[in-house]
Amino acid sequence: MTGISISPLWPTANRPQALVDPVAFTLALVLTPLIVGVLGAPVLLIPTFAVVFGGPAYLLIGTPLMWAALRRGKTDPDYFFGLGLKTIAAIAAPLALFALGQMTLEGRPGELGTLATTFAIFTAISAVMAGVWGAMFASLYRRLRNPNFPA
Repeated sequence: MTGISISPLWPTANRPQALVDPVAFTLALVLTPLIVGVLGAPVLLIPTFAVVFGGPAYLLIGTPLMWAALRRGKTDPDYFFGLGLKTIAAIAAPLALFALGQMTLEGRPGELGTLATTFAIFTAISAVMAGVWGAMFASLYRRLRNPNFPA
């Protein structure tokens, strides 16, 4: 009997699953923010601060999403760039609605402009960094993956 699964994390009979090289995955996962932070430091401080502020979310949210994408056979940096952008959008939308609701309930509509501007700036920076980290992760994984590892 084959089960029906709507989760991309679990294999089904209809969808073949690729094996993920755990060493390459772990190295790429840890090295990605560090490399982007070091390479971006001479130009801007944003990539360096992104490691501190975005690193925990990258590990908590990005790890299972990237693992699932690799299990589906996706290794293209463009795909992972888009995955990062979509993830930030999926996180930012509910947060924006929650903040808007809080401001409305507290009766402080005059501060909505400041909140919206600050939120937009942080979301834009987060989206760029998530996309860059996703693309860098895929590039590193492809380079570090053992060619003898079963696919």
